[in-house]
Amino acid sequence: MKQALARYLAHPDPRVATGNLIALVLGWNTPFYPFYLRWAAGAQAWPWGFLTLCVLPLFLAVPLLGRRSALAGRLLLCGVGFGNILFCTWMLGVASGTELFLMPCVLLPGLVFRRSEWPALLPLIAAPLAAYYLLHHHYPPPPVAWSADASAGMLTLSAGSAGCLMAFFALLVARPESAADQVHQPAAHTSPRG
Repeated sequence: MKQALARYLAHPDPRVATGNLIALVLGWNTPFYPFYLRWAAGAQAWPWGFLTLCVLPLFLAVPLLGRRSALAGRLLLCGVGFGNILFCTWMLGVASGTELFLMPCVLLPGLVFRRSEWPALLPLIAAPLAAYYLLHHHYPPPPVAWSADASAGMLTLSAGSAGCLMAFFALLVARPESAADQVHQPAAHTSPRG
């Protein structure tokens, strides 16, 4: 099983492989999100929380698409993540704090794209920022009138979850460099003394 999973995530481009891993982690957590919502918001979360499962096949498709087109796989990852946040913010309401996930959405393109890929990188970084400033408090009314207690519970859940996701991204940045990614430092010059 472990080898099959490693093959599924593998890609010769380390940025694409990183995107595949992120997609798997997001996909792996997606089925649990309705239950997190039930815990945070109470009975009011049913059945609405199950609508968040719609993105699961898209996250799991990222490595498959990335084999055909490295660019398309990474675009799908960033696009699905961003779209999911907008959908959840509408469905759960701004008070749920799901907009906090726009911060990891800003960071994600920097993990999976290089600076030389700026035509894709810059719009993907700018879109979550623009969405926050343009849509904050301008979403259509959510389908449910969430109680203040439910919104407070979801805000706590969102803050903790967005923080954990950013911590995961930080660990990806801090991982050991591969031979292909190493930056060669000039050797220190020492003069023999004797």
